[in-house]
Amino acid sequence: MQSLKQAILDAGLELYGEDDTSVRLAERHRYHLMDAGVEVRREPEGYRIQFVARAQHSDFPRVEPARIFAAVHAQVGGAAHERGYASARESVTNVFDPMNDTKVLDVWYELTFDKLVPDVASALEELRWVLPLEKYIRPDA
Repeated sequence: MQSLKQAILDAGLELYGEDDTSVRLAERHRYHLMDAGVEVRREPEGYRIQFVARAQHSDFPRVEPARIFAAVHAQVGGAAHERGYASARESVTNVFDPMNDTKVLDVWYELTFDKLVPDVASALEELRWVLPLEKYIRPDA
């Protein structure tokens, strides 16, 4: 993993977190470092690139979950599939009030896409494609 981390840093990309088998990438919003929703995981066959695209229920208040997932897939899935990414999973995440862990502020509908690449150079190429991708879907997009 050390060679992957160093290659990512040498490419001018920023890390958000890591463990023994994966690294998560960061993106900057002004001065703040945020989780980019992009992860690289080391596997025996190479490196698995994963990214999450999502929509928030508050942006689609009267829309059923299946249609929200469809909107995410329509706006991100086509380009991802053309590039060789597979739809790995759908998940629903409740976002809780930090001051009251029983109060749900919003619900995120997330699609995870992934792709296996053979080497670090291919991983970097994919990261450069994934990072600028708009992964937050709005109704007006």
